[in-house]
Amino acid sequence: MNIVGEDENETDDEEYDDIDALLGELYKDPDMSGNQVKKEEKQPSRVEACCDKFLLILAWTIANLGVISSAFFVILYSMQWGATKANAWLVSFILSFVQNAFFADPIKVSTLQCSI
Repeated sequence: MNIVGEDENETDDEEYDDIDALLGELYKDPDMSGNQVKKEEKQPSRVEACCDKFLLILAWTIANLGVISSAFFVILYSMQWGATKANAWLVSFILSFVQNAFFADPIKVSTLQCSI
């Protein structure tokens, strides 16, 4: 008993040891062309490349200014408070960060995953 299309599958099951042979078979198909297999990427114009670089530099500048200004005000406040109060604040900040990052957040995530 022959199933319809069984003879077609026998010819399509050829194995290719070489990728070039497989690509050669693809190019023999009139519907397939090399342009469909390999697409060229559009190169950005000089204006687009310049604009991208400018925006990247602007973003990094804004981020760095934010970090520097925050550090400056923290130093000013610590000078105003004095050494003992500044050290107590720093220890409190570090302990709360460690507690939140290593204890509180993992517990929250594990309880939320169990409830879902």
